Amino acid sequence: MASFTAISDAAKSTEELINEVYALRRQVVTLTEALRSQTALTTAANSHCTIMGRVNGELRTRLENSHKKTNRGGSTKVKGRFLTHPELMAAHKKEYEEHVTKKKATEEKRRQKDHRSEEMEACIRCDGVSKTFELPLSLYKRKNELRTIARALGLAEDGKMTVISLTASIRAHLTENELILQKDPAFQVYFQINGVV
Repeated sequence: MASFTAISDAAKSTEELINEVYALRRQVVTLTEALRSQTALTTAANSHCTIMGRVNGELRTRLENSHKKTNRGGSTKVKGRFLTHPELMAAHKKEYEEHVTKKKATEEKRRQKDHRSEEMEACIRCDGVSKTFELPLSLYKRKNELRTIARALGLAEDGKMTVISLTASIRAHLTENELILQKDPAFQVYFQINGVV
């Protein structure tokens, strides 16, 4: 860069003035390029800061959310005291006791029913192995009796089959295996002169 002194422009020759203008122009171009370069660096730094600010905000939000206790749709604990009129408290207590009593009674009934079902299943298993059937098939109307016969014949049976389906299954099996089952004393009553009864 050219150094400029306080010499007046009138004392300079035309060629010196032109050289000084060229030097100033070169200086302006150099400074403009430096300014553009610096502006580009500043813009890049600002973009980077903006991106990092957003990432920082997202991470801060995640961190805050991870420290919060989550409520998954359940009830929330209310920190307060409720004042209730004594008559309402007595009514609530009575309803609660009735509810507990009813729940216990229902549970007891269910236990008794389960116990009866277990006893019935044990009886069906035992009779299916050892019972000799004395009545014709058409006289058995109860489901458990038909289940016992089905078990004795080795048929698949469960508590979900109906009386009609059990009877049909037993009749079909007796018809298919008539020659073998006629000789078995437990099933002889089912075979009369006309075949399966």
